[in-house]
Formats: sequence, structure tokens, C-alpha cells
Amino acid sequence: MGEPKKRRVDSECRNFQEKWTDLYFFIQHDSKPTCLICKESVAVFKEHNIKRHYETKHKNKYDGILGSSRTEMIAKLRQEIGGLTRIFSKKRQENEAAVIASYRVAHILSREVKPFSDGECVNKCLLAVVEELCPEKKNAVEAVSLSRTTIARRVEDMGKHLQSKLRDKAARFEMFSIAADESTDSSDTAQLLVFIRGTNSDFELTEELAAMRGMHGNTTGEDLFKEVSAVIEGLALPWEKLVGVTTDGARSMVGCHSGLASRVIRKVVESNGTEPLRLHCIIHQQNLCGKVLSLDHVMKIVVSTVNFIGSQALNHRIFEF
Repeated sequence: MGEPKKRRVDSECRNFQEKWTDLYFFIQHDSKPTCLICKESVAVFKEHNIKRHYETKHKNKYDGILGSSRTEMIAKLRQEIGGLTRIFSKKRQENEAAVIASYRVAHILSREVKPFSDGECVNKCLLAVVEELCPEKKNAVEAVSLSRTTIARRVEDMGKHLQSKLRDKAARFEMFSIAADESTDSSDTAQLLVFIRGTNSDFELTEELAAMRGMHGNTTGEDLFKEVSAVIEGLALPWEKLVGVTTDGARSMVGCHSGLASRVIRKVVESNGTEPLRLHCIIHQQNLCGKVLSLDHVMKIVVSTVNFIGSQALNHRIFEF
């Protein structure tokens, strides 16, 4: 018996009645019943709540305004609330534009491998230009936050967004392979890079740096496998879809019992009984061939170029999604 009554109350609360405007100076604004006089909103579309608001706050002053005077007053108040809406909308658009501009500067700094603190210098340069060319825009430029901490946060946000898009693509993979490389950066910290290559049912190919993990202390095959496992599971990729693993010739990578590649292969075999393809980095193989064939004059240039590219990859990631 109680449930039908509840439905009637819910139905009443969802409908705004035009008569409430004339009786109580209320309109429907931003999906809420809003008082034209004080601009406050009530929680639900219910006449009892709206009437109580009017009688407790405005009845004494506005109850004597009747007929055409009341109609003119309502029209004037409607214009006022419309003007406020436009002001708030413009302010919201300006705030959104300032945030977008901050992200764009952070994007440029990261692509150009510049310190995050350079954002503050960029801001000073922008202000100098604006003061000379269009001083009326100075406040808009000042609203763009380019501090070191803000730029760092923007870059982190973009990284999380890219990771989210990669997870979305990975969810459609029919099969994938990984390549892993471990190098030591300028701060003497081991950095493990995990690249992923996958294809979906439409044969669309995705190649991307899946993660770069800083490793402190030991970098044994077991340590490397834990990090690679975290990357694969973080992308929600099933091990049984892994069809290949590529590493260099370091012992921690290719050791027959405890190396990273061996551990990955055992994990896949446990999952689907099929052994994935194991590949050795072709650049290392070329280097070995070059030594045997006395091609040092060529290989020195190749190795130098590869090392340069690798060092840049450790410093930043090009956003191409």
C-alpha cells in the first residue's frame, strides 16, 4: 500500500509547475527550482518546499505586488538571473581555456625535454608580450598556472591519460609481444623499459612504450620479471595472449633458468601450454657480426646513434596518441 504513494510523491517532485513562478517567484534553472529573488535553490520540485521558502523569506515584501506590477517584476528578475548565468558561463569558459593553455605548455616542455621550472619563465615571457601587444588580455594570461609543480602535475595527468588509452587498446588485443631493456641513467638508477606490440581482430597494430620502471638495488632476473608482470597485469593483458619476448644478451635477461625471458616463457606455458617466440635484440647481433667482419668503422656510427636515441627515450616520452 505504501509503494504506490511513494511513486506519486516522486512524480510530483520531478515536475515544475508554471504557476509557482507567479505565486512564489520560482523558475526552473539548471534543472533545479530556483528563487528569482534570492537566487537560492530548493532540493526538490515540491510545492510545499517552494511555498515555505517564499513565505519565510519574501512574503512580507513581495506579497503586495500584484497584477501587471508582479508580472513586470518577474520579467525583470528573469533578466537578472539570465545575465548572471551568462557571466558565470563566460567565467567558466575563461577558466577552462586557462587550464587547457597550461596543459599545452606542459606538453611542449615535455616534448622538448625542458625542465618543468621553465614554465615560470614562459609565463614571464607571455606577460611581457601581452603587456606590449594586448594589455587588456593580461588578466587572462596571469590566470594560466605554469609553476614547476603545476607543470609536473599536468605531465603526470597526460601520462595517466595515455596509459588509460593504451589499456583501452590492449583490451582488444588478440595477441601481443613485449621487448624489455634495462639501462642505467645519469643518476645511477637502473631503468627498465618495457615496449609492447599488439594487434586486434582488425589487424590494427599498436606499438608503444608500455612503462619505464626505476629499479633500486638488485636487478636480477626475478626482479625484472616482477616489474614486467606488474606492467602486463596493469594493462589487464592475459598471459596466454603473449606470443613473443625480445631482450638483449645480459645474463639477467637470457639466463636459461632465472633470466627474464625464461621466466616469461614459463609463465606463458603455464597459462596456455604454448611456448612464445624468444628473440635476441637484432642490434646486438649486428654488433657481434660487425666485429667478426671487421666493420668497426660502420658499427661505431650505428652504436653511437642507437645510444643517442636510447638516452633521449629515458629522458622523455613523445606523446603521439
